[in-house]
Amino acid sequence: RLLTKLDICRKSGFSFADFGTRRRFSAAWQRVVVRACKKNKDLGVNFSGTSNVLFALMEGVKPIGTMAHEWIMAGQAIDVIKDSQSFMLQKWADVYRGDLGIALTDTIGIDAFLRDFDKYFAKLYDGVRQDSGDPFVICAKVIQHYEDLGIDPKTKTIVFSDSLNFVKAQKLYETFKDKINVTFGMERILQMIIPEVK
Repeated sequence: RLLTKLDICRKSGFSFADFGTRRRFSAAWQRVVVRACKKNKDLGVNFSGTSNVLFALMEGVKPIGTMAHEWIMAGQAIDVIKDSQSFMLQKWADVYRGDLGIALTDTIGIDAFLRDFDKYFAKLYDGVRQDSGDPFVICAKVIQHYEDLGIDPKTKTIVFSDSLNFVKAQKLYETFKDKINVTFGMERILQMIIPEVK
């Protein structure tokens, strides 16, 4: 029997990826997580992949990820600070040419991000990732921003990745699923996906 929190994921229909590399207990333990997620995917859990490229290769799952805070921060060292975010969003697009199309929203704050995330970038990128602040407030701002630009938010994705558990993810999913595509990058998921020991 699986843990009740895993049943929440199965019943709600939201998808999630393992984002555990940055705060894992160990590499070996994270691989256990990825392996358990893959196993339970066969039971109806919406596990979409891992941000750890090596484990994706080793376990035969999809590698999934977004830009890191350090990417935007590096732009502050090589360009005028007020233009650094736009500069790095463009450089990312130049390198990945349509792949890895999720922009990070919170390196210098959501309001500054949305000022730089103009219609060009909003159309160019597949969506955004929320990693700090109140996710409900930030997602509402992102949806409003798309609408103000004349872009249907339902054609875009938001990836939540800040201190999540399945209960919080379900609340976010239920709140926003009819307004924008919602998915999750989860860090501490082992206790939620391992079968209970009887």
